[in-house]
Amino acid sequence: MSGTGTVSGRRILFVDDEPALLDGIRRLLHRDFDLAFAPSGDEALRALETKGPFAVVCADMRMPGMSGVELLEKVAARHPDTVRLMLSGNADQATAIEAINRGRIYSFLAKPASREALVGALEGALRLHALTVAEKVLLERTLAGSIQTLVEILSTAMPDQFGRAQRIRELTRRHAAMLGGNGWRLDMAAMLAPIGWATMPAELADKLRHGISLTADEELMARRVGEISGRLIANIPRLEAVADVVRYAGKGYDGAGYPDDGVKGDALPLEARVLRLMSAVVDASGDEPPSNRTLDRLRGRSAEFDPRLIAALRGALAQSDAPVAVPAAAAVVDVEITRVDMLLVGDRLLGDLMLDDGTLALVRDTVVTDLLSEKLANLGRLRGFRLPIRVRRTGEASPRRAA
Repeated sequence: MSGTGTVSGRRILFVDDEPALLDGIRRLLHRDFDLAFAPSGDEALRALETKGPFAVVCADMRMPGMSGVELLEKVAARHPDTVRLMLSGNADQATAIEAINRGRIYSFLAKPASREALVGALEGALRLHALTVAEKVLLERTLAGSIQTLVEILSTAMPDQFGRAQRIRELTRRHAAMLGGNGWRLDMAAMLAPIGWATMPAELADKLRHGISLTADEELMARRVGEISGRLIANIPRLEAVADVVRYAGKGYDGAGYPDDGVKGDALPLEARVLRLMSAVVDASGDEPPSNRTLDRLRGRSAEFDPRLIAALRGALAQSDAPVAVPAAAAVVDVEITRVDMLLVGDRLLGDLMLDDGTLALVRDTVVTDLLSEKLANLGRLRGFRLPIRVRRTGEASPRRAA
């Protein structure tokens, strides 16, 4: 396998079992594009993992072992930003339809393809890749930043619900790689899941916080928060898939729960299954860090959870229990706070922060942000807090920015 150049935005991987064809493409195109070559589907997947990212993959249809359609189907699942092209000497209608449906290809080129046809298709694929990456940056940075601000504002009004969501989000982030699913989508869903609580009576949240029994109507309202959250999130452009995750996170793997539409098992979005499990783990762990002992407490509810996720999480928790060396720059210390202005951005509360009148200001495990620090400073000017409180601080904690 070989390549030229270093510009990742124009990197193209050609896959074909005919060395002469790959040599011909190299001679035709090496001055225009950053090229790499693979003689098989397996080699191509290895290149994508070890030498990627590639903007474009162009694969032959008929190859020994893994066919071009099978390869591009795997590329679509594992590297969705990579644009996929098919180059084939068997350009019948059935082949083209299969390539489009399974590999979700951008263009189908028949052998032998002229230099002009290749350059035109590749330039179009590169433009599509650039647009895809730009949109992803917009989603993951601009939209995520806006959502973070929205969540911080809502968390000041509903500290219980968003404090719990923060714990779920952090646990999910820690183990997302072993559990699978779209990480960005899962992160957004974990952040936004409590938004439906904004439609609920305040006394319902108070009852839940103090362990007071709910009426039948209140039980129903509490169970439908996820469904309502999903409906609200669906109004935000580009978050339709996130809305589905939140909507179905209230359903068990066995189909019990809301929405009551018969969807269950693997038909539920994977991210919704992950979020369902992580929510239960956070609730069952209490004041302890989540561990395999927590999962043992959920055995009586096993029908609610995807068994493969339970197994994966057991492995992830076992790994996280192993001692980890903490770099000196990020050393963690527990600090006692006797005045609210001693809090730093990045501090994690080790207990609930209460106002003098018993009102909950911030829930345990909340990480202090600049916005929350501003709110606490303003509250401190008008009302008192029940102090001291302990916080966990790393070397990355910082004072609040000046207004």
